[in-house]
Amino acid sequence: ATSTINTGNGLNMSILRRARAYLNVGAVTGAGSLNFSLQAATTSAGTFAAITNNTTNPAVTGLTTATVIHCLEIRADQMPAGKNWLRALVSETGSANVVIDLVLIGEESAFKPANSQSPALSTATFGANVVTAT
Repeated sequence: ATSTINTGNGLNMSILRRARAYLNVGAVTGAGSLNFSLQAATTSAGTFAAITNNTTNPAVTGLTTATVIHCLEIRADQMPAGKNWLRALVSETGSANVVIDLVLIGEESAFKPANSQSPALSTATFGANVVTAT
């Protein structure tokens, strides 16, 4: 079975210039394997889909090594047309437990209305234990 964590409503890239998602992989047991990607949607409550319009697709698959930090980065001008909302997604594709922390950070928020004084608009943090159903 595959498990996916709740990745939240994401960041509004129309007011940010860049975003980075950091995945900290902790303990990997058995045949645990992770897929890590960025997704976009037209609204915060919209249907998020994989970003595939970039030359380098913002995704990493088949992660099985414990105690490693992975990072995906995207600029606002690399977002798909008409899709301003960005979120990070991690799914466990094997049949074992994998402990992770996932942090999505909006950066370079010089565009108004976001700025260095509005951290709630530029940072979203998600932590979870990715566990398959038994």
